[in-house]
Amino acid sequence: MVAVNKARGLPCHATVDNSVENVLSMFQKQCEENKHQGDDYASLPQRLDTDTSGVLLIATKKSFASYMCRLLERKTTDSVASSATTGKALMKKHYRCLLCLTHQDQHHHLQTLQNAIIVHYLNPNSHAPKHYASQIPSDTTQKWLESQLRILQVSDIWNVSFPVDAPLVQDLWNHDKP
Repeated sequence: MVAVNKARGLPCHATVDNSVENVLSMFQKQCEENKHQGDDYASLPQRLDTDTSGVLLIATKKSFASYMCRLLERKTTDSVASSATTGKALMKKHYRCLLCLTHQDQHHHLQTLQNAIIVHYLNPNSHAPKHYASQIPSDTTQKWLESQLRILQVSDIWNVSFPVDAPLVQDLWNHDKP
């Protein structure tokens, strides 16, 4: 096992549009260049978001990768079970989110959701992009994971204007006019 200090902005593993500039491929390249014996296996039993810095473990043996995956799965399962009995979530993540609103009334609607718990479900078998639903589909036999979201704060609106044909506008709204 190797522990590395992952920099913010660097993906842990290959992405759809870049299979070279990531922690895992850089580690593998470094091992090849240094001709380390026995370092031909490398995997990530856990990940950090691209925008997150911190300690990242690289498994250099399949047995360690398997052990870490079981350990992390148990931690998550125990956290969910404990939170159900104690009423307190043991695993918390905090995110900042920038939303692009097309109408003023959408901001008011978000304000009404502040501090409410919004429950949604994740299909654990889906690959990227992940599939979320507001309810578990009735025609499935898969076990969907429950996720809870609480909007802690809704800040003021910032009005930003772009020409309707600007690439950013097209990307944000994915149609001709915002």
